[in-house]
Amino acid sequence: MTGMRLGEITGLQWGRVDLGANPEIAVGVAKTKGGTGRQIPIRQELAEELRHYRDWYVQRFGTVKPGWYLFAFGSPEPSNPEKGVT
Repeated sequence: MTGMRLGEITGLQWGRVDLGANPEIAVGVAKTKGGTGRQIPIRQELAEELRHYRDWYVQRFGTVKPGWYLFAFGSPEPSNPEKGVT
């Protein structure tokens, strides 16, 4: 729903996700022509799913920190939010 690259998704940290009134995701500077990064607006449906996922995440890890990865490392279940999935 965002057009993001796989590496951008798996490396996404909570500090780059804004689920406020105008939901968007900030993508890092490495992949744009000008090196400025980009803001990706996200549809309300995806924002709602991410809010539900955030609720699960808080239950799993106790909190959400900006530097933690959305898709935390661990198998069969996520266990380390300080490291992203590979």
